[in-house]
Amino acid sequence: MTTDVELIAALLRTEALKVAPPGEVFWYTSGTVGPYYINTHYLFGGPQPARDLLAFIDASKGDEDFAARLHDRCRVAYGQVPEYRLTIDALVTAAGSAAADVSAVSGGERRDWFFSAAVADRLHLPHLLLYKDGEGRRWDGQRVAAAADLSGIRSLHVADLVTEASSYTRA
Repeated sequence: MTTDVELIAALLRTEALKVAPPGEVFWYTSGTVGPYYINTHYLFGGPQPARDLLAFIDASKGDEDFAARLHDRCRVAYGQVPEYRLTIDALVTAAGSAAADVSAVSGGERRDWFFSAAVADRLHLPHLLLYKDGEGRRWDGQRVAAAADLSGIRSLHVADLVTEASSYTRA
């Protein structure tokens, strides 16, 4: 069982959690301030592996084989990066019995995909890749298809952690 202490330690080891020095604050996108900042995608193995995956996503997200290659990268990280595996396992555990009532796992473009792809793999469910332009793709582990009609699909949506969700609220 994953403890909060283990997850906090993983955030610190991967440099995902930044705590402001005494007397300083972080300015959030919302215009407010806070004592910490979290780059959850750093749980993928640290700042450089996270930047590498973002660069891959930016360069390849329109490619026909993108979903397969994304899932392959996430599977490798799951097998090699203890902090990432800990995070994915905690998300799967948190989904609990709710996962039995869904037919797919979804995630929004870029940082959500770090987590939603691996959760979909662990739950043996299709992955809905939701793009910023409103398009969607459905990856079933073998092929990708447009996810134009999502009516009737119950999805477990996995998003990276947020501080205030101001970007989400604006969207």
